[in-house]
Amino acid sequence: MNDLSTQNHKNTKSEVVFPTLSSTKKPQKMIRVLIVEDQYTCQQIWQSYLEPEPDLEIIGTASDGQAAIELVEKLKPDVVLMDINMPRMDGLTATEIITNRYVDPKILILSISDQVQDIQKSLQIGAKGYFLKNTPPQELVTAIRNIDRGYCQLGQGLMEKLDSEIAPVPHQQFDQAPSGQELGARVWGVGKNDPEKMDTREFVNQSEKTNKVKPAATSSNSVVVWPQRKSKRLVKLNLRFPLLLLSGLLVVLFTPPGRKLVTKLPILSTFQANQAATAQDFSSTTILPVETTKVNLVNSYQVDRIYTGTIVSRRTSSLGFERAGKLLSLIVDRGERVQAGTPIALLDTKNLQAQQQELLAERKQVNALLKELQAGSRSETIAAAQSTVDSLHSQLKLARSKSERRQELFNSGAISLEQLDEATTEVNTLNAQINEAQSQLDELLTGTRPEKIEAQQAVLQQLDAKLATLELELEKSTLKAPFAGTIAHRLADEGTVVSAGESIFTLVEANALEAHVGIPVNAASQIPLGSNQQLQIGAKTYQAQVLSTLPQLDSATRTLTVVLRMEQSAAREVRAGQVARLKLSENIVDSGYWLPTTALVRGVKGLWSCYVLGESENMAHDSQTVFRVEQREVEVLQTENERVFVRGTLQNTDQVIVNGNHRLVTGQLVRPVDNSKISTSY
Repeated sequence: MNDLSTQNHKNTKSEVVFPTLSSTKKPQKMIRVLIVEDQYTCQQIWQSYLEPEPDLEIIGTASDGQAAIELVEKLKPDVVLMDINMPRMDGLTATEIITNRYVDPKILILSISDQVQDIQKSLQIGAKGYFLKNTPPQELVTAIRNIDRGYCQLGQGLMEKLDSEIAPVPHQQFDQAPSGQELGARVWGVGKNDPEKMDTREFVNQSEKTNKVKPAATSSNSVVVWPQRKSKRLVKLNLRFPLLLLSGLLVVLFTPPGRKLVTKLPILSTFQANQAATAQDFSSTTILPVETTKVNLVNSYQVDRIYTGTIVSRRTSSLGFERAGKLLSLIVDRGERVQAGTPIALLDTKNLQAQQQELLAERKQVNALLKELQAGSRSETIAAAQSTVDSLHSQLKLARSKSERRQELFNSGAISLEQLDEATTEVNTLNAQINEAQSQLDELLTGTRPEKIEAQQAVLQQLDAKLATLELELEKSTLKAPFAGTIAHRLADEGTVVSAGESIFTLVEANALEAHVGIPVNAASQIPLGSNQQLQIGAKTYQAQVLSTLPQLDSATRTLTVVLRMEQSAAREVRAGQVARLKLSENIVDSGYWLPTTALVRGVKGLWSCYVLGESENMAHDSQTVFRVEQREVEVLQTENERVFVRGTLQNTDQVIVNGNHRLVTGQLVRPVDNSKISTSY
């Protein structure tokens, strides 16, 4: 079987090397990884992806290409995760220098750019893979392992980008290898132990020059095959002689003289006799017992994907006073828990209290005058005014008598005209005084005018408004917690003169945590609002409810942020800033079959195959039906523990041989054994 597989590989123009399906577990090699990324957030995300993996070790981080070169020289990593756009020196320049100067480090480009020129440039300068920054964690981890083994990697959907620039080489496609650990997902290229392999720089350069040897365009989780380099002249020479020999043999077999000549050959007669004897004498050793399982067609399968986010407090506020003033007292300190409405700081209010006392005194004065106006004049005042009027009338009567006597004296020439005028003027003056006194008496008798009372009331209201404003300023001099939480930061001390709005404390809400998880657009649309999801934080799993999906796409990760509300009991164990992982099951509609990984056999041109029971033979062995082995070509779509989801030439209800395939070849006679102990839940 091994010789046959080797021969089949030698006769193909291209091959894909995968890890074997051996059940023997070798000691895991620690893969030393260097992260080169100028954004601290991305560094933290990648570290959270790699830290849980037992065979991956993060040996350092760099924020630009120059620092990456120095760390490669010092730390000697196995795999370097390289960003493109960085200060000082970009990732492509650093990749070219590292690949030309050092042999061991393998570069995996992680970028937000999916431009064809960036992908081609990366492969030309020696990068072993190119992925986008929104790649799921498990795909990134698998890619790192495969690159360390010598395989080249392209992220999901990038081969379609290259399709417009690079013509395809005909070959069969498959999405994934059939085992999570042993068979790497999306592996492309030949193995590092292949003597005829071609590295990425050599292949891309040759592709651009000749436009003949180019990688095949595939779908998003597919295998790309590097063609082998063979001499065209040698192939022509090797094929010329077999073709001539085959032509001559066909002439002999398909002409009457040739058939008669062949039947008379002694060697043919001996071969026919041996064949007949072998057909009549089957021994028990030529019919192999095999275990089988019946496969059933399914129309969909589920893929579990893990997305990473962070835990944040639902409300975090920077607290400060609404007015300027001198900070008198800080009632709480960092780390203390406070309830809603609890005073936490005080401003000096001596000047406000002095203004309040002054306004209160003025208000008393205005209010007393208003009461007087509302009550009206006193009886004593009215009596005094009446007496004044009566007195003026008496004086007027006397003045008139005096004026009449002087008129008589003037007429007789006894007095001068001036004396007469004095008496007349006195009468007129008294008349005016009587009118004035009478008006005052009438006003006292009528009472205070309403307009005057209203004016006094308006003055009183103005004073009340000033007092209310002053009271509000006094309230603003006390800083209170708007919600229950914990004091995270204290930003000022007693005696500091603070301005309005200046932060004094940072308050983080207690018992109200949220998880913000970045999820691709197509996956986020499938998460219903209000649904309950499970979040893994550290080693524990917590329940969380989906609150909302933020509408804006994150510019760095190209994902939508889904907000989940944590249960209140989680606040005792979970802290803001921790990493949360959300596991989602994606239903993929595609027809195929579930098989155990032990049923797979490595085929040609990067495909996989399995053996099934073919047509039954007209013979029996120990009362059991005998079948001939047939081979079915399959394409692996998904791996899940010890089983794989495949599609291909399998038929519904085929009996698939589940183990011992290394002993079988196509056409071999087998007999199925009791399958009662074999699991059929694949």
